Amino acid sequence: MDEALSLINGLLATEQAGGPVNGLDDLMGRLQRRLTIRQHLTLLELELQRVREREHHLPALPPLIQMHWAQAVLAFPNLVFLEVDTTGLSADAEIIRVVVLDAQSSP
Repeated sequence: MDEALSLINGLLATEQAGGPVNGLDDLMGRLQRRLTIRQHLTLLELELQRVREREHHLPALPPLIQMHWAQAVLAFPNLVFLEVDTTGLSADAEIIRVVVLDAQSSP
């Protein structure tokens, strides 16, 4: 990509410094340079689109505020987790399991 960009910049500099057209051969050379510039720009745009597509498909990152919250919670010296499993959410649901773990326990 760097080489293509360098080539494009060189061709553009040549075109900008060209001054008025001096004959048919000069015109043909300029037309060819400008065609080359357009072709290389098209290739760069395609490559950039591929890079954007890859960036678009990167996995989502968690929000920073959630990471700060999680670190703050884990910093509590007396952190305990309580999990209560029930048969449902209605008033007549029954508790079927209770688990209590401190931060250093493994499930």
